[in-house]
Amino acid sequence: MTLARNLLTAYDETLLAMAEIEGYGWLSVELDPKHPWSERDSVRSALKGLQHHRDANEKAKREGRDWAVLPETESVEEIYGAGGWNRWIVLLNGDVMLFGMHAPQEMRERAKALGFRIFGGLSQS
Repeated sequence: MTLARNLLTAYDETLLAMAEIEGYGWLSVELDPKHPWSERDSVRSALKGLQHHRDANEKAKREGRDWAVLPETESVEEIYGAGGWNRWIVLLNGDVMLFGMHAPQEMRERAKALGFRIFGGLSQS
């Protein structure tokens, strides 16, 4: 059974589990607000985008525009792994999944062992 990896409910644990795959050099870049990559395809930009989508969803609900409300399982953001090879998909509910099409089998197995679900590719779960 896989554990949920979620940026909203288990931020530190999720980030550390991602670093187990991407390396701690990747994590130091992710946590450095002055690094030029920190504003695009990063955890920081994913959190900003996630909040934007969640706010838009709440506004649509308040205004009765049900057709504009995204489901909690909608993929809304992407985080690049070390060197840009891996892609991490962030769902509206904050869950993080490894995009299987960008990761070799060994990495998909390691991600699953660390509690991540795999999106797409040969091993979707």
